[in-house]
Amino acid sequence: MLNLKRSFKHMLALGLAAALAGGCAKKEGFYDYENVEKTFSGTTWEYLQSKENVFDSLIYVVERLDLVDSLNEGKFTLFAPTNQSFILALTSMNNVRKQQGRPPVYLSNVNSTQLDTMISKYMVRGIYPSDSLAFQDGRNLFSVNYGLPMHAGLTDTDSEGQIDGGPTIITYSDTKDRLYTREWTSTPTESIDIRTSNGMIHILTSDHVFGFDEFVYRLVFVPAVKGPFLGAPFAIPGTIEAEDFNNGGPGGGYFDYDINNNGGQYRQDESVDIEGASEGTFNIGWTASGEWLAYTIHVEKAGDYVIHTRTASPSDGGRIHYKLNGETITEQMIVPNSGGYQNWATISSAPVYLEAGEHELSLHIEIAGFNLNRIHVSPAQLMPFHGEPAVIPGTIQAADFDFGGEGVAYHDNDSGNNGRQYRPGEAVDIGNTGGGEPKVGWTGTGEWMNYTVNVLETGDYTLTVTAATPNNDKFCHLAMDGVDITGRMDIPNTGGYDNMTDISVTVHLEAGEHVLTFHTDSDSFDLKSFTFSR
Repeated sequence: MLNLKRSFKHMLALGLAAALAGGCAKKEGFYDYENVEKTFSGTTWEYLQSKENVFDSLIYVVERLDLVDSLNEGKFTLFAPTNQSFILALTSMNNVRKQQGRPPVYLSNVNSTQLDTMISKYMVRGIYPSDSLAFQDGRNLFSVNYGLPMHAGLTDTDSEGQIDGGPTIITYSDTKDRLYTREWTSTPTESIDIRTSNGMIHILTSDHVFGFDEFVYRLVFVPAVKGPFLGAPFAIPGTIEAEDFNNGGPGGGYFDYDINNNGGQYRQDESVDIEGASEGTFNIGWTASGEWLAYTIHVEKAGDYVIHTRTASPSDGGRIHYKLNGETITEQMIVPNSGGYQNWATISSAPVYLEAGEHELSLHIEIAGFNLNRIHVSPAQLMPFHGEPAVIPGTIQAADFDFGGEGVAYHDNDSGNNGRQYRPGEAVDIGNTGGGEPKVGWTGTGEWMNYTVNVLETGDYTLTVTAATPNNDKFCHLAMDGVDITGRMDIPNTGGYDNMTDISVTVHLEAGEHVLTFHTDSDSFDLKSFTFSR
C-alpha cells in the first residue's frame, strides 16, 4: 500500500508539472495585479456560468449536489477551482485505480456523498474580500456544510527582484482541525475579490489539487467496507434485488471481469453492469462466466428454503449456483430461454437448509448470457398455482402444479424446461397440445408433481387421467397426502403424443384440504389433465 501511495503522489506530481510547463501566464481576465475589487452584476452562480470552459466541472458538481440555490441566494464566499484542478486530480486518480483493477471514477458517477464532502471545503459562510483577511495570522473560516474549519490569509508575493513587489494573493488552507500549519493543506489564489450580487469569489490557481487530496485518497487507498448495501442484511424469507449486492467493491461485494458499469443506470461507481428493467427498478446484465455477487442476509428461522431467481435470456445454456458463507448449497441451476433479455422467468432451487442468523449468500454465474433481476428466498412449502387449492370435483391441468420448486412442488430428472411453452422458469417440461393447451411432456421415470386440492365432500369419485403416448407399457399412479389412491394406471399406446385418451379409476376421498401427487412411474408419455367427478 505504501508503494501505491508513492506511485500516486509521483503521478500527481507529473500531472502538476505538465500543467506548469506551459508557463506562468495567467488566464486573461482573471488576474488583476493591482488587486482592484471587481464587480459582477449577477449572482455567484451566474458568474460561474458566464465563464465558458473555465468552471464547467464546478458547475456540474454544484448541479449534482443541488447547490444552485445556495450560490444564487446565499451569502457565501466561494474559493473557486477551475476545470484544470478537476482534470488533474481525476486523471491521476484513475491511472492508479486502473493499476488496482478498479473502475474509473468520473464526476457523473462518483458517489454524491464523496463530492459533497470535497466541494463543501470551497464554500465558506459569510462574505470575505481580501482586505478582511489581512491579519498577521490570517482568518479562520468555516465551510457552509458541516462547519469544516478552514483558513485564509493575505500574502504579498515577490516580483522582479523586489520583496513583496508582486501581486497580493490569498493563501487558502484546509486546517483539518489541526493546530500546526505544517499539517495544513494550502493553495494560492489566481484572482481575488470578484464581488457578485450575493457573495464574493476568489479563484484558485488552476494547477492546485487542494480539496481533492482526501477525496482522491478515499477513492484510491481506503478499502471499500464490506457490508449490506442498504445498511442492513436482507431478511429471509424475503426478496433481494440483484443490483443491491454488498458494498466492498471487486472481490468484496462482487467479481466482474469488466471494470466499467456498461449499463450505468445504478451504482455507477461499481463495475457491475446495471440497466433499467422492464419489470421495474433495475437488472444486472452483460454477465460473464465466473462473475459473482454477494448479499448479506439474516435468516429469521432455521429450516428448509427454496431460492427463486428471476432471469431473462434469449438463448439456452445459462447456468448459476449459490453459495452460503463460501460453501456451495445448490446444484447447478439452468437458466431457460425466455425469449429475450427483458422477458422474465423464475427458476427455483431444490430445498436448501439454512441456519438462523447472519450469512453471506452469493450468486455465481457458471455460464453467462442472461440478465438477473431479483432473488426470492421462501420457506420450502407448497403454494397453489392459482392462489387457492384446486376444487374437487373439477378438472386440474397437469401444468398447474403448485409453486415450491424442485423437491417441494415437483421432482424432475433434469433442471431445464424442455418445452418452455408454459412456466419456463420451472424444471417441469411443458409443451402444447395440438389445440395449443399446455401439457406436461418429456416425462421420466420417478418424476412427480404436487397439487394442493380442496375436496368438497367425502365420497367416491371417478378420477380420469388424460394422457397420450406412442409407446407401450406406460403407467402412472396418484397419491393423496402420500398414500396411493389409484394403484397402477396403464396408459395405452395412442399412436402419438397429441392423441390424447382418458384413463379412469374410482377413488375414495375425504373432505378437506389435501396434497395430491401425480407419480410418473415410466417415461415417455404426455399428460394434459386429471378430472374428479361424481
